[in-house]
Amino acid sequence: MQPVRRGFTLVELLVVIAIIGTLVALLLPAVSAAREAARRTQCGNNLKNIGLAMLNYHDTFKKFPLGAVCINNSCATTSNFRDATPTFWSTTWAISILPQLEQKPLFDLWDPSKGYGDNNSQRQVTGTPVQIFKCPSDITSRPAIDFDSNLGTFDKGNYGLNFGGGSANENGNSGNKAGPEDVPTWTIAAYGRASRNRGLASLRDTNGLPTNVGLNDFIDGTSNSVIVGEMLHFLANDDCRGCWGKNLGAAISGYTKGNPETDGPTGIATPNVKAIGIYRDGPPHCAETATIGDPDVECSGSSGDGLGGNAMRSRHPGGVQAAYGDGRVAFINNSIDKLVYRATLTIMGRESVSAQ
Repeated sequence: MQPVRRGFTLVELLVVIAIIGTLVALLLPAVSAAREAARRTQCGNNLKNIGLAMLNYHDTFKKFPLGAVCINNSCATTSNFRDATPTFWSTTWAISILPQLEQKPLFDLWDPSKGYGDNNSQRQVTGTPVQIFKCPSDITSRPAIDFDSNLGTFDKGNYGLNFGGGSANENGNSGNKAGPEDVPTWTIAAYGRASRNRGLASLRDTNGLPTNVGLNDFIDGTSNSVIVGEMLHFLANDDCRGCWGKNLGAAISGYTKGNPETDGPTGIATPNVKAIGIYRDGPPHCAETATIGDPDVECSGSSGDGLGGNAMRSRHPGGVQAAYGDGRVAFINNSIDKLVYRATLTIMGRESVSAQ
């Protein structure tokens, strides 16, 4: 009597392989989603800490930091608040809060009386990778070196200071409205002249000098006003979006290439809007021609025309995250109403933000 042989038939083996393949195909998206959820959580934690650092700075100095400091107030009486020249600009909002982010040794290397690329210490500060400024969902990008005619070395991050409901450019967008309603709003970021469409920008004193914004200026309420929001950078040496150590390098705004006066609400660049036409990012920190080809991050320069800016963008499905004036972090859907979205970027607009 021959022994009974036990084993799989070829058909049974193929069926088992097919079942395993199906299970793997079902599991992979779940694993990918779980990883993104973890990255989004870490990204939110970064924003939370940055928001708390801003509030801790406020507790110490009774005001928020300026978006960027013009050396010796040398920009105060000029009509063009030049965004790049190191002769004019020094400490940014991100550099100001380094001590509150447990980066005091790095902050101590910074000389606020000098420009970005004046010496190796300045370059060391702006070029040092600071992980809390980076969202793990985005691609890794090397620092921009000698960007714009030997100005310095700049690490790239993913969080921009809220410039407000209008544009964000070196001219301060002082002549443009936030929309056809022309609501009298201000921002927190002091880059140039105070304009009607700002969200967290400085006002200016009787001598025309920038003055920091404080919590008492949040007429719309701290829980309704964004301080810092997500933005994307790009792996290119001539693209300084996300450069937190450079004036206007890390800034977000309601309009990008659109014109607040002529485009009105239509031109508002809501979160993750495809970067084409009037919704293309238009800071003075990218190539003058839109040749990137990626509709998520395409940009073209807007230097000198008073328009431009970066939209809030992220790699998270469905929206972006932002830190608010009350210290909370919230997720803003891509489908948010344009006027409601712009209202979150202003602090004195008296608009409704109830439809988030």
